[in-house]
Amino acid sequence: MSTLTFNTPTKVHLAADKFQVIPEQPVVFFAGPIRNAASWHDFGIACMLANKVDAFIACPTRKTEAFGHLIEKYDEKYEKFPRQRAWEIYYLDKAAHENGVVMFWLAPEKKLAEGEVKEHPDKVYGHITQMELGAWVREASLNPHINLVVGIDPAYPEADTIAYDIEQSIPGITVYPRLKDCCNRVTEILKENKKGKILIKRQSPDFDFKNTYVSVEEFKKLFIRLNPKFVFNTEHSEKSHLYEISKPTDSGVLVACPVLVDKSFRPYTWEEFYKELKLSGFQYVRVE
Repeated sequence: MSTLTFNTPTKVHLAADKFQVIPEQPVVFFAGPIRNAASWHDFGIACMLANKVDAFIACPTRKTEAFGHLIEKYDEKYEKFPRQRAWEIYYLDKAAHENGVVMFWLAPEKKLAEGEVKEHPDKVYGHITQMELGAWVREASLNPHINLVVGIDPAYPEADTIAYDIEQSIPGITVYPRLKDCCNRVTEILKENKKGKILIKRQSPDFDFKNTYVSVEEFKKLFIRLNPKFVFNTEHSEKSHLYEISKPTDSGVLVACPVLVDKSFRPYTWEEFYKELKLSGFQYVRVE
């Protein structure tokens, strides 16, 4: 296959060398069968590149025939993981908890050519993928801020049953029958996240606090209108959020802080949340 060239901000990271890159972009993790699977990773990458997504694709396959020029290259400065599974867990966590997307595609088992031998014939096809999918469906059903996209090829065993169970577990989710539809949904989510986040900027010590902040009522109205998922502190990181926000209402909001030991949501009144940010010396601004 010839090399394909795209004018795109997308980066691609494969599991071949099992090294750790700290992404500057949201991570999109390609989860799904690899061993003995019908080829799907290159097509998925091509769809994302065609959509020109500003994302870091973590793809656990170890090779690609078409996108070598886009793949992150190993450097001795990078830490190596002891095994591929550790690599996968690291990037899955980033995709789930740092503004990214966990995308599952259940591809059918490939048909063997005459004389071709199945790799590891003693292993059940897609077993690890199905275990992972069940775990992430559970996570996403409990945490609305996890962006989970799922697609199942109609030729995959029990495709309709798996899709039905997922749609029952996560209200509003659509299980797609085409990989291209999955990639388009991932693109939509990344665009929505970029428009819907509130950036919290730490000011210099000498800024005029009274003239910088709006009232609590204006603060509340802004949050309710934008309905953001995350709050960021640029001094901490522009990529990793400082707070997760859920269910802003007229009386208050649910807030979780992923850097704390207790990452569960707790209720705040608008006065309490405003005061917490105010005492820390933050100013909020909209990110377009």
